[in-house]
Amino acid sequence: MKQRILQSELGAFGKYVYSDNDFIFLGRIVEQITGMTLDQYVRQTFYEPLHFQATGFLPLRHLPVNRIVPTEREATFRRQLLRGDVHDPGAAMFGGIAGHAGLFSTAYELAVLMQMLNNGGTIGRTTFFKPETVQLFISYGSPNSRRGLGFDKPERIILQEKNLILH
Repeated sequence: MKQRILQSELGAFGKYVYSDNDFIFLGRIVEQITGMTLDQYVRQTFYEPLHFQATGFLPLRHLPVNRIVPTEREATFRRQLLRGDVHDPGAAMFGGIAGHAGLFSTAYELAVLMQMLNNGGTIGRTTFFKPETVQLFISYGSPNSRRGLGFDKPERIILQEKNLILH
């Protein structure tokens, strides 16, 4: 898969083309720098300090199946009801652990994570990110795309019509 990504064609300069390749490689970079697998790193660095029990990759390894809602009835790649397996085919081919897809969570734990970001990277007495890092995550990354570094964002055209462009 890595070789296919490296050999994939680039789009025209200045044009936006959706791709997960950057986040796939970002996950691999985390692994190279930390010497840990991506799932081990995020569990140790984020989920354990946040006292998360459900958030993580490969939920069937640590949760009973009755606590996991089905993701989708996948008709083309695996041809089955997915429950506890990542729906993204690329992440599935990476064994369910990838930088671009594969995380599962509960509404409560996701709300805690979002509150931490809303607080500028701090929850309780623990700071996970600097406020300027959070701002970088949530800002538009390019004038050619609605994507941020960490989040999908509303189309700029819609926001411009409402005079709501925020940087």
